[in-house]
Amino acid sequence: MQLLNPLTVAQATWLYPAKSLRVADSPGLSVGDCVYISGPKAGDLCQVGRADPRDALKMPAIGVLIAMAISGQGEVQILGELSDVYTGLNVRKSLFVDETGRLSESPPAPLLGGYAYVQALGYSIDPGSLILVPSFTMVKRIG
Repeated sequence: MQLLNPLTVAQATWLYPAKSLRVADSPGLSVGDCVYISGPKAGDLCQVGRADPRDALKMPAIGVLIAMAISGQGEVQILGELSDVYTGLNVRKSLFVDETGRLSESPPAPLLGGYAYVQALGYSIDPGSLILVPSFTMVKRIG
């Protein structure tokens, strides 16, 4: 399933340099997790949690956690080129939020009798790099 074409990726890279949000610490998050906005801002920090395509309240994902500091603040990249967080990517593949809250080339599979929201979040350009181009359009897959 290819949702983005090379021209779209090239335009996104040129038009939108890397952008990020400062976030408050959220228990259980690690670098590489796809995150959603879990609550109102606390001062200048966004509240986030791990995205879950099997839970409508934890979608859509807005970006990928790229750093978490000891101070309890982190950074989520929401747009642009992302390197050195994921490895072993196949080039020119759409990347989706999967059941573990990370990026995958395969759309999430719903549980039997359940559902999963399919959201494309990026496109791989190199085995260790991708372009984040979040699509907030989601498709509901029924199991």
